[in-house]
Amino acid sequence: MISQRKKSRGVLADGSANPVDVYVGNRIRMRRLMLRISQEKLAQTLGITFQQVQKYEQGHNRVSASRLWDFAKILRVPVTFFFDDMDEQTASQSPCQLYSSSAPLPFDKGDPLYDQQNIAMLKSIAKIKNPNLKQALYTLVDTLTE
Repeated sequence: MISQRKKSRGVLADGSANPVDVYVGNRIRMRRLMLRISQEKLAQTLGITFQQVQKYEQGHNRVSASRLWDFAKILRVPVTFFFDDMDEQTASQSPCQLYSSSAPLPFDKGDPLYDQQNIAMLKSIAKIKNPNLKQALYTLVDTLTE
């Protein structure tokens, strides 16, 4: 199983680019064009060659998490932008999905951490330094949800 995963890194069994990588690359290209930034200028800002930008945009090179973060900051979008509106067929073609022996975990929109307002509240609560105040807030919220 592990050897299959290593072989499939970034590509499908037939050697074609991972559809998820292609999708992310298309989103990078779309946003770059919307902002009227050339591949050369984007590459210069990232400290890479324009050929690497081309490979990212075509899905030939996978975008690492840190590079995706850089793209998001330069292109002024949230990281989630690169995955927004991805259809289930594209997502299901990821090599991880194809070679996995177990079914993927379903994406649950009912998860409290899916809601951006909940995340914002958690961040605000985390900034409270006074432990007594934090406990009082927890008690209040807990009482309101009963």
